[in-house]
Amino acid sequence: MIRLLICDDEIQFCKQYAKMAENILGQDVSVGISTDPHVFWEELQKSGADLVLLDIDMPELDGFEIAARMEDLPRKPILIFVTGHDVLVYDSFRFHPFGFIRKSHIERELKPVLREALEEWRRRTQRYAFRCGDERIALPLDEIIYFESEGNYVELHTEARTYRIRETMANVERELAAVGFVRIHKGFLVNQKAVYRIRGDEVVLRGDLVIPIGRSRKEETREKLVRYLMS
Repeated sequence: MIRLLICDDEIQFCKQYAKMAENILGQDVSVGISTDPHVFWEELQKSGADLVLLDIDMPELDGFEIAARMEDLPRKPILIFVTGHDVLVYDSFRFHPFGFIRKSHIERELKPVLREALEEWRRRTQRYAFRCGDERIALPLDEIIYFESEGNYVELHTEARTYRIRETMANVERELAAVGFVRIHKGFLVNQKAVYRIRGDEVVLRGDLVIPIGRSRKEETREKLVRYLMS
């Protein structure tokens, strides 16, 4: 179940968003609302959330200030800004929100954004299960940066640890290609979510890791990753 927290200093909007979210997402959502941004922030720190609907224009503590604080959370929720001031959409870009909804168009804009957010949440909560020695492990896909082929093994790299798995790269690619993993070289399969930029014949990943692009895969790799980075 997805946990949705809503913050708007006007209670009627909170109730409207909550009712619409329950109608759109059905049994998949648990909704909490707050009209006090300080209370909202405390709840977000204490219990976390998967998805946030956040009003921008609020007294004392506005949506942009909360979004800036969210950068330091150990698990960042999917952020959707809501506002009655359309011009703020441009200022919101620096926080990389998943969506931006105008109150004047709420009936038209909320439904598609929430459905897309639900799909993104499902993707984020997907896991890759594998055996490493005597351990049976299931990692969230977002924690995986890349796979590297090492003879009869594959090394799975995260920021915290490297796992050595007795598996073929072809099998890993077959399982994960549909969820955003790109074979950029015969020896490397990268999570496109971890790619920050493409530089010549290399990709730069989270943590400033640099991985080469195979000559035979250069065109296909650049096409897939540029499409993702521009989306």
